This record gives sequence, C-alpha cells and structure tokens, in this order.
Amino acid sequence: MDNEYNLIEIKHNEKWNHGDGMINFRSYEQSFKNINETTVNTKNIDAVFNDLEAGKLKASSVDGNNKFIKGDVIDLNFD
Repeated sequence: MDNEYNLIEIKHNEKWNHGDGMINFRSYEQSFKNINETTVNTKNIDAVFNDLEAGKLKASSVDGNNKFIKGDVIDLNFD
C-alpha cells in the first residue's frame, strides 16, 4: 500500500498438493497505477441506449410466464 493506504501491489504465491506426490507452485504479481484516475468511456453504451430509444434495437426480456424472449445481440467492443 502507498502512504495514502491505496492498494498498489499484490503478490500471489500458490502451492497445490495433488496428494499423489505431485506439487505445483505458482507466483505472480499485480500492480495498480493511477488508481485515482478514471478512464471510463461511455460512448458505446450511450450509442446502444440511443438505438434502444429510437426502436432500432430490441432488448432481451421475459414474457408473462417468465420465458426468455431473445432480443438483438449487442457487441460493445470496449477499448
């Protein structure tokens, strides 16, 4: 943790004993940078909601018998 108690790094050390004489080890680290900076881009989500409101897309839902009604498939492809 940094001086402001933000999580900046996690170290994982794992060991599996399979009980048959085979033991596996794995270690890896995760680092977090710019934790207080937001990088969310809602452009793609806004476009989907605009298309829904305009009637260009149909959202998936359920009918009165709780049976799934399939709508359009939406692939957002976030960068």
